[in-house]
Amino acid sequence: DIFQHLKNFCIRKINSGDETYVAELFNLYKEILQNKQLVRSGIINQWEYKNITAIGLRLAEFQFIKSFIKKYNKLLPTEQQSNALCFNEALCHFHERKYHQCIKKLSAVAMSDLFYALDVRSLQLRSYYLLDEDDMFYYHADAFKAFLNRHKKMSLHQKSNYKNFIKIMVHLRKAGHHHATLIPLRNQIESSVALPNKRWLLETIDEVLQIN
Repeated sequence: DIFQHLKNFCIRKINSGDETYVAELFNLYKEILQNKQLVRSGIINQWEYKNITAIGLRLAEFQFIKSFIKKYNKLLPTEQQSNALCFNEALCHFHERKYHQCIKKLSAVAMSDLFYALDVRSLQLRSYYLLDEDDMFYYHADAFKAFLNRHKKMSLHQKSNYKNFIKIMVHLRKAGHHHATLIPLRNQIESSVALPNKRWLLETIDEVLQIN
């Protein structure tokens, strides 16, 4: 209960914009793993598995995360192991800027689960953007929009958020390195409340602006 309270506290701080708690949360996860508080009856939760990977990669803890992904995958329920392994390895490749390897791994992820489907499509779109592969980028943007339109169980709010993400990604692709377009787009992203991958979008634009 104490660990859960501390985790929730760190997550609230991170969501409010306090980046210092990213490292705090990662260290907390490592302590939980060491004390086996995360693993109940020999099974780890697939979303905790994904969260630890994402937080560690955010801190560029690549060696730890690569070891973690392999070591703890076998503690997932058997039917979740393949999907979780492929997705988390793809996420690792993405953060290492190995975008072709990322895309290859994503192709092996079964997207029957809505959360995986959204994450895979988002990661594909970001990878093709960073590879400057326009044909594949626009193909996946259209495919992502079609997926959202035909999905019956997704809330309208969630659909709207992801459609906004796709729209911004397309604007970002078309903007290229033009400051006059990127700066207003950055302001739009900054003011968006529930935008998927918001932090990545801001960091990507900032990187382009600094290069130019």
